[in-house]
Amino acid sequence: MLESPETIWDDALLAYSIDGLGKKRANMLYAISLLPCLKIAAMLNNDHDRGRRIQHGWNIHRVPLPKRFSRVLDSTQLNPDIYSRWLGAVYQLRYFCFKHRCEECLIFKKAFNA
Repeated sequence: MLESPETIWDDALLAYSIDGLGKKRANMLYAISLLPCLKIAAMLNNDHDRGRRIQHGWNIHRVPLPKRFSRVLDSTQLNPDIYSRWLGAVYQLRYFCFKHRCEECLIFKKAFNA
């Protein structure tokens, strides 16, 4: 049986010492680097069940947003439940908020449809 994503990640963290990699950053890297790689590997190996489990793990994985990102959304009147601890919020901020493309932002669309 293949190892779980958590076991693979823990082994990698033990094997490689990365200066400045704190728990929060490691937690985020786990979700934005390892899980997508494992999902692609599962798809390439036609292992749909494992791919679904990895996708589900990514969907429910939550990490606190870095302050420089959360500060932008905290200044709005949006409910923090919409964006806090959501991995896609970093992408949204980088490609929509910081580029003033508010009308295309999924966070705002979700807030207005709620």
